[in-house]
Amino acid sequence: MRRQRFWWTYLVATIVLAGYGTFSFIYNLNRGKGVSILGLIFMIIGLMMLGLFLGLFLYDYFVTKKNKKIIESKIIEQPVEEVEEIKVEKEEYKEKKVFNKEKYRYKDNEEERSKRNYCSTNRSSYDSDFNSTVYVKKQGYGPILRVEGNRLLDMRSNTYYRIEENVIKQEGSGPVFEINGNRIKLAYGSDIYEMNGNNINRTFGGFFAQINGNFIKKHDSSEIYEMSSSLTLKQTLVVVALLFGSY
Repeated sequence: MRRQRFWWTYLVATIVLAGYGTFSFIYNLNRGKGVSILGLIFMIIGLMMLGLFLGLFLYDYFVTKKNKKIIESKIIEQPVEEVEEIKVEKEEYKEKKVFNKEKYRYKDNEEERSKRNYCSTNRSSYDSDFNSTVYVKKQGYGPILRVEGNRLLDMRSNTYYRIEENVIKQEGSGPVFEINGNRIKLAYGSDIYEMNGNNINRTFGGFFAQINGNFIKKHDSSEIYEMSSSLTLKQTLVVVALLFGSY
């Protein structure tokens, strides 16, 4: 919000300087009073500030557009072989487990529990919260995202994402987003969204959407999503970035 306020102030100051300087310069020439030095200075400063603003705006626009294309190409190029390998490994694991049950039957329920606990303690710390599954549904369409702890599945493209501290990676690819406090940004670009209470703001564009209970509602009500349960701040930021994309 501070960044947005700064640029609005900068733009207003630019318009005032350029407008006043140009008016004073032309007015004095028409009245035969000669060149107004002060008006000329204001006009030059205003035009320079305006040129700087337009240059930075165009640079940010093209960089963001380029990064969006990079991310979209990575999503399209997600390897299907890796998903098939995971399925094969799961099937092999199930077969081995059935074989072991037939050959070495568990003596009692306590021994079975201990083996299950051992397996669960050897999982990655990022996959420790499998039981807390949250679905994000688009009103009138059904589930489109599934959140399982630090893993997210975009059911529209069958793409998995993983939250590793403050970096969000697409499984089988690489970093896609980064989280900094209450903001999320493109991994190779600028900030895109920030959370301010229940409001979701574009970091360069202002109020965009709102969270009301378990609902995410776009400012013009054109898109409404429902969460089956509440999410953490990091999970919410990633969900927002996946739902609404970059701009």
